[in-house]
Amino acid sequence: MLDQTIKLVLENFPIIMYILAIVISLFSGGFSSKRMFALMLFMAVGLSGVWGFIMHVFFSDIASAHIGWQANSFEFEVGLANLALGVSGLIAAFASWGYRAAVTTVTTIFLWGAAIGHIRQIILLNNYSPGNAGTILITDILIPLTLLILLAISYTRVRKDLIYFS
Repeated sequence: MLDQTIKLVLENFPIIMYILAIVISLFSGGFSSKRMFALMLFMAVGLSGVWGFIMHVFFSDIASAHIGWQANSFEFEVGLANLALGVSGLIAAFASWGYRAAVTTVTTIFLWGAAIGHIRQIILLNNYSPGNAGTILITDILIPLTLLILLAISYTRVRKDLIYFS
């Protein structure tokens, strides 16, 4: 039973982090878009990115099989990209709006690009492996969409006549 639970968590970590970010945000003193944005960056981007790094670098055979790939050295590069995204997400949870905008942009490009890759693998290779067509595909679409909405909601301009670069 415990090993099945651990397997379930490891195979669905990003969606668990996404749901936890929402639940914690809603049950910690009422809804706050700023709190939800910080939690989403910390958990769904930060912790999930570190999880992706660990899985692709240290457990690449398991990760490859779960995705429906043959194990290869490219997993190391994917893992490092996940680590960069994860560390950026952890920092962004405590950073300025501009930094959050940058991390949201990079996350959106990376995850929506991954979603396109998953959909291509479904169409071209009939790859319905859980790590390709399961919850990861859902989070690759939902996390950036949620971040973009929260980014827009949290934007405030101090002076309307200036374009801010900081």
